[in-house]
Amino acid sequence: YRLDFGKTVARQFTPDAPTAQVPLFDFKDDAHLASIISAIRKIPMPFVRIGEMGDPSWDWRHTLSVCEQIKPAGKPIVIITKHWAPIPDDLLPALDGICVNTSVSALDDVDDMDARLKQYHRLKPYCRSVLRIVSCTFDETTDEGRSRAAVQEWLFDNENTLDTVFRPSKTNSFL
Repeated sequence: YRLDFGKTVARQFTPDAPTAQVPLFDFKDDAHLASIISAIRKIPMPFVRIGEMGDPSWDWRHTLSVCEQIKPAGKPIVIITKHWAPIPDDLLPALDGICVNTSVSALDDVDDMDARLKQYHRLKPYCRSVLRIVSCTFDETTDEGRSRAAVQEWLFDNENTLDTVFRPSKTNSFL
């Protein structure tokens, strides 16, 4: 497919190329925004999830701009992120009224886990900060399994946690 996943691509409309991008990632004009807000209101889901196919942290300004524009839909906004890039200090007030789920797992390496936990705690004064733990059932008959299980238990000792059970496919090479 010749796709370069090592390069971040921001899909948004620009004045010099107003029709060059996929409309779902930004709003071409007021009519387009109104149609998106109308569609969000009709979706039988109690909240808007941001962070499905790509991490919102790669472009916090764009992410929060979109959040601000879709607020009139009247549904809570939930951003799911691994915090690959920390949110800049000047954008923290824009999180007011938003729920940020910081995705973490006992399978993460220590540096990534520490960075995510730092962001989870850092955001608490600005939004509803939730620790979204991707949990597993570890084989506690092994040293590695016992170690990972202890880390997972420690993660769940935090406040505002959400358990997201890891569901690997049957062909997952780690099974």
